[in-house]
Amino acid sequence: MEPVKVLLVDDEVTQRGYVKAVIENNVPNVIIVEATTPAEAFESIDDEAFDIAFIDYRLPVGEEGIDVLRYLKKKSPHAYSILMSGKVNLWTIQEATLADTLIDISSGNRDRESLIGDAITAAIRSSRSMRPVCA
Repeated sequence: MEPVKVLLVDDEVTQRGYVKAVIENNVPNVIIVEATTPAEAFESIDDEAFDIAFIDYRLPVGEEGIDVLRYLKKKSPHAYSILMSGKVNLWTIQEATLADTLIDISSGNRDRESLIGDAITAAIRSSRSMRPVCA
């Protein structure tokens, strides 16, 4: 089975490490490419196709996670996108309609590990069903 390719975009080292660990615990054959800025994410998206993308809504330096999400959807429309936010509000929810899933990863959310795990499960099901079938 081919490895699942995941793009993980988050500027916060601790949060990125936490999400990465949850992904690795839930997906046995995974390649994770990490980006800390929108520019790094854009470059990664240009370089390869991803099955799943975890994108933090709030990113430093100009563009936001929603800009990365829009770029991903143009370049890899079949990639399953998960928008992560520590502060979910009406504006975040409105913008998140571009994403396949929105999850609240605030440190006070005791269910965040299961939310990330559920998002991974949905993403893998979706990405596998979207892969071309070889004859």
